[in-house]
Parts: sequence; C-alpha cells; structure tokens
Amino acid sequence: ALQGIHALICAADSVIISMKGQKSISDRHLDASELISSLPAEGAKQAATHLVNVLRLKGAVEYTGDQLTEEDANKVRLAVERFLNWAKKVQPQNVLTRS
Repeated sequence: ALQGIHALICAADSVIISMKGQKSISDRHLDASELISSLPAEGAKQAATHLVNVLRLKGAVEYTGDQLTEEDANKVRLAVERFLNWAKKVQPQNVLTRS
C-alpha cells in the first residue's frame, strides 16, 4: 500500500507541475489536493477526492506500521489506479509513460 501511496504523491506532483507550472511547497501532501481540484481538467475534482482518501491513510501506514485491513488495502489500490489513470489522460503524452 505504501508504494502505491508514494506513486500517487509523485503523480500528483507531476500533474500539478505540468498543468500549473508550480509545485506544492506545503509540508502537507493533502494541500496538493486543492491544487489538483482547481485544475481545468475533466475529472480533477474526483481525482482530488481519490488523493485525499489515500493520503488520509498514509500516516497510519508509514509512521505507525499499522497494517491495513484487506478492505482498506483494496480501497487504496483502486483509488491509486483511478488517480494514475486520470493523470495519464491529462498529462502531456510522455510525462508518466515511457515510449
């Protein structure tokens, strides 16, 4: 789950940089969701929701070592997949994919 969470954070940074020309400088990853939500791209608000839902579990997974339930792990996987698919659609052709 943690690798998916980190992939989501990297993808969020990439989308923000490519579409807004800026990177979130906040210490809180959740603040990036506001930037994502404000993007002029179809599905941005839903993508921001996926980001928030996953990041809410980050602290427990990364810092406490708590194990996610199978249900929560599946929710994280699905939200990460949805966010990454959205990011691929709204990014320039080769930012998130290799040729």
